[in-house]
Amino acid sequence: MNNSYNYGPLAQMVEHLTFNQVVWGSIPQWLTERCKIFLTSFFSSKYGIIYVRYLDEEGTIMKQIIISVGREFGSGGHIVAQKIAEHYDIPIFNKELLEEMARKEGYSEKALEKYDEKPVNFGFMPLPYAGGNIPIEQEIAMKQFEFIKNKADAGESFVIVGRCADEILAYNPNLVSVFITGDRESKIARVMDREGLDRKQAINKMKRMDKIRKTYHNFYCRNKWGDSRGYDICINTGKTDFDTAKNMVVECVDKLKERSE
Repeated sequence: MNNSYNYGPLAQMVEHLTFNQVVWGSIPQWLTERCKIFLTSFFSSKYGIIYVRYLDEEGTIMKQIIISVGREFGSGGHIVAQKIAEHYDIPIFNKELLEEMARKEGYSEKALEKYDEKPVNFGFMPLPYAGGNIPIEQEIAMKQFEFIKNKADAGESFVIVGRCADEILAYNPNLVSVFITGDRESKIARVMDREGLDRKQAINKMKRMDKIRKTYHNFYCRNKWGDSRGYDICINTGKTDFDTAKNMVVECVDKLKERSE
């Protein structure tokens, strides 16, 4: 951040808000009982975003927590993400994102599920695309990205599974990006047990799903899917259990929070 930035306009904007953030009795009711909003908003001139800091009931300064979880198929990434969300008592968005988008954006859940995290199929491009329309896969992806970004910009804390969140939210200093991988045999065994498949079927499904996720991610992102250089934390669940994986992420997030306060 540029230290010479003029905070005058921001101060005037905050002064004219409809409630006084410093006086506890004036906190609007839509804020949760668990957390009282903030006291300090700070402005990033580079990205034009106001990030919210808030106080818990004990008055300890906490930061917005956003954790993105990329995952290989069969690695248990969603399970780890769920455990992280439960630890911090914050929402998780995976299929839940589709349900909320369907309610707020007017899409059908079936359409969202059909094209969710699907790469653009240029081999079957609809004719209107030549006239300026975009493929349905890309339209839904862009809506998802906007939806996720709006939640982050509003100061919400959450865990998000996939959806290119590691790059879509890279501008947000409160993001911690995680990638969950696994050794081949542990993933095969997990997929066989979870989906009732034989070994060959499990291997084929793993290859197909990972190809879809990789193609989708790499179409929209500069960082390559699964490349450790593009993530803050990478964990192999073939070497540890899900609870330990969750604890590794939580420890890292908490340390980062301490360093930033």
